[in-house]
Amino acid sequence: MVAKLTDMSYERLEWIGDAYLYLISSAFIFQTFPNLSTGRSAQLREKLVKNETLSSYTLQYHLNERTKFPAEFDLHGRVGGSQASQKAKKKVLGDVFEAYVAAAILGDSDGLSRVVTWLKVLWSTSISKEIQDEHKTQTTRSINSAESGNSNGNSNSVEATDQYLNAKVVLAKTIGSKGVRISYEDLGEPKKAKDSGLPLFTVGVFLDGWGETHLQLGYGSGLSKKEAGARAAQKALNNDKLIKRFEAKKLDFQAAIQSQDGQ
Repeated sequence: MVAKLTDMSYERLEWIGDAYLYLISSAFIFQTFPNLSTGRSAQLREKLVKNETLSSYTLQYHLNERTKFPAEFDLHGRVGGSQASQKAKKKVLGDVFEAYVAAAILGDSDGLSRVVTWLKVLWSTSISKEIQDEHKTQTTRSINSAESGNSNGNSNSVEATDQYLNAKVVLAKTIGSKGVRISYEDLGEPKKAKDSGLPLFTVGVFLDGWGETHLQLGYGSGLSKKEAGARAAQKALNNDKLIKRFEAKKLDFQAAIQSQDGQ
């Protein structure tokens, strides 16, 4: 570390500040949402550290008023030049916040603990809805656990989550066989979830086999391709009529193989 904080350039402060924010936000999400999938955790972290969020903090704390910007950032831009785009401004304002975080951490012996406490409070306002939903979920799990006499309050939820995510495995075991292919494909470009603004993926599950070519069995949407694929598999499994038809074909095929082996 340099002898004095003032020896560090803005670029170096912004660089290390970015790393601090990434680490602290990861720990914050991990501790606040103990049962959240890694994919969803990464998306919440992105929401906390993206330029749009950080730039709003810069404006909230008036850090922009204490920063010297190029002339492009003025209302009318430079004389004979162009005005910086809103996207570019948000990027720079986000960088300012990263540099400020680094300076606050490195400029005080207790800087890290102070900044961590401050950021947790600040971030809680940005994902307040998600935190409230998590609290409701934890409360429901505790009640269900008490009613079932289960000493482990998370076991039911973990089993339910595993069962949901294993829908792909169940589907493959139910109608899959040698020469039968079950594939998952993206259905269009990701859209934005209305409630969070995060990317929403849609995936379809397709069957090649049992006399079918690229037959779509179902589709699902989620905040990750893994989640969307699991939802697609579950939707296919929920189609009893379709699944029973291919199960019957699989049983007939297995019976024919056994008959040949017995001859």
